[in-house]
Amino acid sequence: MLASMRVLLVGPGQLGRVIAGGLVACGVSVDPVVRGEAIAPDAEHELVLVAVGERDLDGVLASIPASHRDRVVLLQNELVPASWQAHAIARPTVLVVWFEKKKGRAIQEVRETEIAGPHAALFVRALAAMDVHAKEISEPALAGALVVKNLYIVGANVLGLAVGGTTGELVARHREQTLAVLREVLAIERTRLGDVHAIDDGEVLDRTLAAFVADPSHGTLGRTARERLERALDRARRAGLTTAALDAIAGR
Repeated sequence: MLASMRVLLVGPGQLGRVIAGGLVACGVSVDPVVRGEAIAPDAEHELVLVAVGERDLDGVLASIPASHRDRVVLLQNELVPASWQAHAIARPTVLVVWFEKKKGRAIQEVRETEIAGPHAALFVRALAAMDVHAKEISEPALAGALVVKNLYIVGANVLGLAVGGTTGELVARHREQTLAVLREVLAIERTRLGDVHAIDDGEVLDRTLAAFVADPSHGTLGRTARERLERALDRARRAGLTTAALDAIAGR
């Protein structure tokens, strides 16, 4: 069955290329769509794998034909269920990615990637083919997994603007400030989740801190760190939240 499967890959950046390589190793045909090209899957595309940046996600999801909105696979940061539900996508396959691939460098894993949704098993196999550790999680567990990853990436980037260094140092040397930022980001994420998805704040914070020390030499700053801070502040303002720790970093 896999030998005849075709996947449309939208936005083949470094992560998309890793996953595409794993799919091809599993016998799947992958057709890439690059920036500027129309997203026009045909009937033979059984999946549409969206691997674009956060700022482009809404536009891409809006452009996917209704005929293929039950075939979507997502792997972006800063996702919550409302991100896809706003585009009439009810049940995508979602990869909570815990590895990075930079040009000219080997794959770097922080922890095991978590995958939920109808085609989770396929993507676990595809990542295994690329020597990336992944596991399938239940769909009810997805919201919590996404929030942990969002806290990790937004928290690390925002704190990196303030103190630099590594994720391990955030816990060992800047724990109080780290917790203050994470609590504010968590409050923002709660407003994005709404009342439908229950998460345990203490468990989410513990899992995020554990991820920080799982790869303690991981750098905090990324090229979109300032953009992530601005996006978090915008979400907080629209939700009427007070964010003293984030405001202090933005003021620098």
